[in-house]
Amino acid sequence: GLHPLDVAQRLGFYDQSHFINSFRRVMGATPHHYWQACNPS
Repeated sequence: GLHPLDVAQRLGFYDQSHFINSFRRVMGATPHHYWQACNPS
C-alpha cells in the first residue's frame, strides 16, 4: 500500500496531517484505524 503522505499528496492535500484530519471527519476514524478495521488479522 501507499504511505499516508503519498496518498495525501496525490489527493492534493498540503500535508499528511490535513489529510488525516479530513479523513477522520468524513470516515469517523483515522486512515490507519480504518485500514485495520477493513483488514483484520
